[in-house]
Amino acid sequence: MSQRTLSRLPPHVSAVVSLYSKAVARYSLYPSKPIQEYMQRTSGEHERFQNYKLRANAYNSHDFPPLVSKTIRPIFKAPLQVLPGEDVSTEELVASLFPNQLAATSPVFKESLHSHSHRTAKQNSDYTARIISALASYYSPFQAVPPVASLQNSVQWYRKLLQNTPIVLVLRKKHRLFSSSSLAQLDVGTVEMAQRVTRLGNTVAQDDEGVAATRSYHFTNLNTIDLFALALQEHVSNSTRLKDTIFASEPRFVDHDGNTVEKATVVEYLQHHPVHELIRTLGKYEQAEEMGQLLPFDMEYTSHHILTIEGPVVERNHQELLDMLDSSEFEVVAARISLQHPAIHQFFT
Repeated sequence: MSQRTLSRLPPHVSAVVSLYSKAVARYSLYPSKPIQEYMQRTSGEHERFQNYKLRANAYNSHDFPPLVSKTIRPIFKAPLQVLPGEDVSTEELVASLFPNQLAATSPVFKESLHSHSHRTAKQNSDYTARIISALASYYSPFQAVPPVASLQNSVQWYRKLLQNTPIVLVLRKKHRLFSSSSLAQLDVGTVEMAQRVTRLGNTVAQDDEGVAATRSYHFTNLNTIDLFALALQEHVSNSTRLKDTIFASEPRFVDHDGNTVEKATVVEYLQHHPVHELIRTLGKYEQAEEMGQLLPFDMEYTSHHILTIEGPVVERNHQELLDMLDSSEFEVVAARISLQHPAIHQFFT
């Protein structure tokens, strides 16, 4: 998460987020730095990250534990020697396995969406970075796609998603910044929803004898809602109304009873209690639950997520998916239905 994104927040919001970041470090479930690094480097996400680095031949010693880094360094001193048949790209392999299913969607595989950056340093955790992105998207939304490679890649992904996906649902979920789960950097509801959607997609794939093995249902975070809104302008005729619906839930400060606290009150409090002074008082709170005594208010904000129904399963009965949404913490705030899909076009005509 770059400082540029953090600078898009109003000063009083940025101050509260900075205090939150320090509180997270204070009440982390893994206070020991070696334990934090071990948990990160043994996660599935980091394993996939390492695999990509190896395939892309983009070696960086800081991407691996010291012993692993020393062991694999000789591999990158010269081009990899592969046997006949091993030098097959991911696109060629997938196309050979699913020639019929991917014939109509082959443009999706023409351009990789992997990051071209090899730098891994970051100022905040991924969880905190998502919060900052969500707040920046509301307080200072991009009016045009900025000339930043990572952001341009995000918009490109959104464009392909809207172009190739018959049904896209936009979900939102409310959070409290200084709640116990937030301080622990845990969003159980979102993790469980992702797991349930994955399991449902796997069940559909088995029922359809593998037809939907790669494209059924998909759930993911929508961290840059402002960039998604820019991509919508190219694919939705009345995108302004849809954009207003998505941005309807603004972040707000609330007291411990859930009543709205005005901006002027927050600004005045921070003027009398600077963040650097509040940070020094963190040490006297032994439990995250005691953080309510630090501030007389909290921030309530909204995270956005995407749930897609892919082409191979669009004609199925989706009652199980709807029941899943109905029993979750998520609210469906928008739906984009593409009339370009034959089954959907036939239904509406």
